Amino acid sequence: MKILVQSDDYGLTRAIVDASCDAFENGILKNTGIFMNMPSTEYAVSKIEKYPDICFGIDINVSTGPCIAEKALLPNLVNQETGEFIQVSERIKDPEFSKKCFRPYGEVVIEACAQIEKFVSMVGKKPEYIQTHSSSGEHEYLEALSDVSKKYDIKYKIDICERYGFKIAQEFALFEKNMDKKVEYANAKEAQQKFNTFSLENQMLDEVEPTIRGLQKLLVEGVEFVFLGSHCGWVSADLFRYSRCDINRAFDHELLTSKKIIEWIKKNNVQLITYRDL
Repeated sequence: MKILVQSDDYGLTRAIVDASCDAFENGILKNTGIFMNMPSTEYAVSKIEKYPDICFGIDINVSTGPCIAEKALLPNLVNQETGEFIQVSERIKDPEFSKKCFRPYGEVVIEACAQIEKFVSMVGKKPEYIQTHSSSGEHEYLEALSDVSKKYDIKYKIDICERYGFKIAQEFALFEKNMDKKVEYANAKEAQQKFNTFSLENQMLDEVEPTIRGLQKLLVEGVEFVFLGSHCGWVSADLFRYSRCDINRAFDHELLTSKKIIEWIKKNNVQLITYRDL
């Protein structure tokens, strides 16, 4: 079995950067995507040279913080007074929400290119993969990132997972989390729709044991490629300003640095891989 362990939002806050670096050094984290438009971006980039074995990609963010492209070019994505991306919570108050382009293709392309160019200027090379961020199920947003990945010849996480037939490690854990409520789901998609991932109660549930059981199940089934996604971080005040995914970042850090999961990987001769290997 080969596991691609990834954590998103590197650079969203300093505490997320620090927790990620700890998981590089003391855990199983091998891939992370950088936010290029946040106050902690420079701090995040300053750490990269210390970790040559870590695969650094980019999380294309069009929902949090200031835009990098000229704001006048992004009338549907950006508050023209502040230059900040319009938050999802603001958008869904609009009664015409479902009839509008939530992620206008052209604007996403413009901003995605600007973020990649900034990555190149700061890091000195292209990101090693492209990752979505927030409301990433929107068709035009996904199409834009797919096209941008081809333009820059950068691996696109969604394409990679489809090409290699990756199975998601946490699907089993997700089912387990509501077993005590006797909730049964037809499939993982239905579980995602009904399971309030970001409630305080659910964010504080243990992830280590259910994830190991999920990995064991996939190992027994003979699955070759497994994706273990996370949002590794430590909690800080600024995190609550930027993300509704907050408390569980600390539990994701616990998962990625757990001695139990490290021992399970060694015992089963599991290979930790990066996008470089694909």
